[in-house]
Amino acid sequence: PKKRCDSLQPAVIFGDRLTADHAIINEDNKSLHDESLVACVILDMATQWLQSYPCKSKSAKETLASFQKFLGPGTKAKHVYTDGSTEFKAAFQEMCVSHDTCTPYTAASNGTAERSVRRVKEGTTTSIVHSGLADKWWSRAMTCYCFLRNVHDITHNGSTAYKARFGEEFTGPTLPVGCGIWYKPSNPKYIAALPKFGGKLLQGIFIGYVQQAGGVW
Repeated sequence: PKKRCDSLQPAVIFGDRLTADHAIINEDNKSLHDESLVACVILDMATQWLQSYPCKSKSAKETLASFQKFLGPGTKAKHVYTDGSTEFKAAFQEMCVSHDTCTPYTAASNGTAERSVRRVKEGTTTSIVHSGLADKWWSRAMTCYCFLRNVHDITHNGSTAYKARFGEEFTGPTLPVGCGIWYKPSNPKYIAALPKFGGKLLQGIFIGYVQQAGGVW
């Protein structure tokens, strides 16, 4: 179809246009390590960078914190599409960001955000099942799935979201949540427990990547 003369310009660089939505988790599946019950799912349209942040509630404060983690220091979103919830509106007013509301139940305007939420739910579920971890580890499995999706999957742009975001491919290890690993302890308690003449590694379970604000590993 012919592009309307008054339509928005295409998203070209990270932050040009975002979509976001909240996913509510059942009370029985409250996150084990931080009691989170909500996931704030954010997608950058230009790079297809996808992140989902566990939150204890849908509050504007936690929504704002999720966007600050997503964007990182020195990066400002230009435009965001959401379902128009009061929490999103309050957060974007604080951020001074242009915000439009998707039409509920209309795929043309709300489909991208809904697909992102569905992708995160399905990816997290698959990660939990394959790992053998209890359901209450969903928040760790979710953030790990999103990071691996960003560094591994080829998007419709022809590259990974990581390369589109940072200009080069991810060179670190790609490990699924729940896999067995050997690691070098940093906690003094565990270091003291190591044998004097034996190996200096401990066996553990991988529970995800630690990312800085903006997504850097």
